[in-house]
Amino acid sequence: MKLIINLFALVIIASGLDEDAVKELKCSAVSSPDSGIDLKWFGSINQFYVPLWNQLYATRTAADLLSQDARHIPFEAVQPASCLTMNKDSTISGFGRQVKYNITGDETSITFRAPWSGAKTGKFSFHMMDNKSYVLGATCWDDNEASWAVLSTVQNLEPKSRTDILKYIKSLGFDENKAVDENYAYCGLNQLLLTPISYNSQQQHLLLSPYYIYFK
Repeated sequence: MKLIINLFALVIIASGLDEDAVKELKCSAVSSPDSGIDLKWFGSINQFYVPLWNQLYATRTAADLLSQDARHIPFEAVQPASCLTMNKDSTISGFGRQVKYNITGDETSITFRAPWSGAKTGKFSFHMMDNKSYVLGATCWDDNEASWAVLSTVQNLEPKSRTDILKYIKSLGFDENKAVDENYAYCGLNQLLLTPISYNSQQQHLLLSPYYIYFK
């Protein structure tokens, strides 16, 4: 009986999000930014979207918002899209949840931590911005892992901005093939789409879930 229980636990873990598989760089490998951010503009924005980020950032944010180890989060729980928003009141909404983070900041970075017991502290340093629609930042987590994300006032980046951002993160040493484009077209249309559902075939996953492509 004990063997059966252990095997069952392994199956559950194997079916969840794999954080180790999406780790890319240590913090020491990411060069220091030369921030030119307009803090007055940044502070005036009530809500940011996250149209582009890397897989590690997406995985850890899912864990923070769902308050559980990524290994135990099934693919269905992050489908069909995160619908993530970062709000001026320090709340972050996504995956059908809203969580108030502990956030502090200065002229070059934002330090944040979710309230659940397994959360890691991250320092989001401003790297690249146009001071009108987006800010690209690299995050150093307290376990020395690095990730990146784009905060934007729009749900879809302009093609040139997206190209420039991917070129920049590649220059830092990140893998552009581990970038995740968020699809906000799923958000606000039908709340049922944001509810975890078990589908019958892989084809349905691929049609309905951009996340399935990145986390399979």
